Amino acid sequence: MALGALPLVTLALHIRQQRVAAIQRELAARVARLSAAQEGLGASKEQLERWDHALNEEVERQTGALQERNRYLSIVNAVSFALSEPMDDPSALERAARLFARLLGARSAQAYHLRGGILGAFHLVVPIDAADIHAPQVPESIMRAVAEGGRPLSSADPECAEVRAAVGEAFAVVPLIAKGCQLGALALSGTGGEWTDAERHLLLLIGRDLGVALETAGLFRDVLATAQRERLIAEVVRILTADSPGGRAVDAALALLAEQSGAAAVAFLAVDRSGRHVSVQSYATRQPGGEVWIRDSGPALAGLVRDRSTALVLGPAGESPLPGRLAGLGAETLALIPVIARRVADTAVDRTGAQRQRSIVGVLAAVSPTWAGWDEALIDIFTRGAMALAH
Repeated sequence: MALGALPLVTLALHIRQQRVAAIQRELAARVARLSAAQEGLGASKEQLERWDHALNEEVERQTGALQERNRYLSIVNAVSFALSEPMDDPSALERAARLFARLLGARSAQAYHLRGGILGAFHLVVPIDAADIHAPQVPESIMRAVAEGGRPLSSADPECAEVRAAVGEAFAVVPLIAKGCQLGALALSGTGGEWTDAERHLLLLIGRDLGVALETAGLFRDVLATAQRERLIAEVVRILTADSPGGRAVDAALALLAEQSGAAAVAFLAVDRSGRHVSVQSYATRQPGGEVWIRDSGPALAGLVRDRSTALVLGPAGESPLPGRLAGLGAETLALIPVIARRVADTAVDRTGAQRQRSIVGVLAAVSPTWAGWDEALIDIFTRGAMALAH
């Protein structure tokens, strides 16, 4: 009976072993699935950490960009506020340039203003710290090149390598532009590191704003100067047309012209009907002791404009150099304006017996001292004064 039950026991053991093997396989499969799931979770965690790190970096980048944008915006606002002050004198330009350098972390600022005329350019160098005697400076030749060419330059440009070595620190130069015209240049030096594209762009915007401010100030000065010139001419005409005995009206008019123009001397050289004799009819001088530099040169000066109907200017901004004698006395510019009277019936007979019309009755001569800086507008005052004398 026991032997008969042995096959059943063997079969039961075999079935049990198969079940155990199936269970082991299922457990192994579950362990494999769990391991794969664990690996997936680990990969997902790593991916989430990467995403979180990238998100943090992007937030930091955006925050930095926003802070930099806010910084630039505050700089632009500060610049706009500073430029609301009239740029009508070098001290205002100096304060603005120092502010620009301080806002952008530079050691020094330079402003190069093309004023035109015989005054030439105005070059201002402003260190942030007055005690910083070694503050870097961009050569004036570079400032002039940017002012005239209108192209920005910086120490990062290959063509500025030698200038970078000479300056010793990083620098950037931008043109001052208003209404398409180059008015000058602005430079900042000593920022520690090279200028970024954003900083150069910001400085370019500041340069344009400063150019507009300078242009506005120049237009305002021109309007004031024009109004002042018109008032001066109106007063000269009033004096000359007033009833004044003994030729005092001409004396008063010349004195007013000399005072308002800063002339060293102004004289009216009368030419007689024959055109051969010249005399000093009236003069005004601002020289010590009443000295008149052109008193003894009447005939020679009148001869220079005898055949002209327009002014002759001698000196730095004139047609010819100033005579050596006047330059030696300290003169800078000599203006000779023919005084022409419209007297058609007035004729003179020359040596051949032919009649010729004579219209010049005198010459208005004005001489300026050194550094007076006469320009075309001021010469126009004397030209209109001569027309008033003629009438």
